[in-house]
Amino acid sequence: MKKKKLTGNAHTLAGKGRTKGFSGTDDRNDTMPESVIPERLPSQKGINGKMLHILSRKINNTYISIMDIFSTKDVLNKVCVYVKKNKHCFVLIDADALITEMNNFNVSQYLINKIDTRFRGIVYFSDEDNKIMVILRDGKSLPLSTCHINNKEVFVYLDQIHTRGTDLKLPLTANRIVTLEKTMSKDKLMQAVMHLRDLDFKQSIVFWSSKEISAEIAIINDIKLNDITSKHVLT
Repeated sequence: MKKKKLTGNAHTLAGKGRTKGFSGTDDRNDTMPESVIPERLPSQKGINGKMLHILSRKINNTYISIMDIFSTKDVLNKVCVYVKKNKHCFVLIDADALITEMNNFNVSQYLINKIDTRFRGIVYFSDEDNKIMVILRDGKSLPLSTCHINNKEVFVYLDQIHTRGTDLKLPLTANRIVTLEKTMSKDKLMQAVMHLRDLDFKQSIVFWSSKEISAEIAIINDIKLNDITSKHVLT
């Protein structure tokens, strides 16, 4: 047994020297080491307010409270129904980690057999080596980089771990399902939705959440469940 153990955190690792870094959001600046002095480029001033404005636009107002969810397959079945009715929906980002009983490959495998036939493949992150893969209608999986299917013919599934740092080219009018969790911070939400690089133009999102979270949002805002919009989510 070792008598001593070396431990550290962001503060001790940063030390007292000059520290540099980059973050797409600045909501947690107050938790950074003292040696980190946040600075914002002139071109980025006002970006936080701009993002709140974008998410509050009418095109992003839709909120869906998903009832009667007993399993991962229930969630995926509801996704398939929504996608079939909404021809611009190309992405499911599970920021809430509603999908817990299946790994990424199994989710993509299930979706390719259930989702609207306009899609020829499902994009997902490999559970083994973290590569971006696509599973085709015939069940074969291959790296997305070697797949030449039009981006309008693939549906993208992003698990909770990959809500940050994933940048995929999506159709100009792409709509995305974003699941919400009870303790989700604004920082995490912004990271999830900003995968849509044209969100300030024609791309859009729709928030999905459980009936428990929906009830809490309704109580906080003193409104009915059916009246919840993105503005109430951001409150």
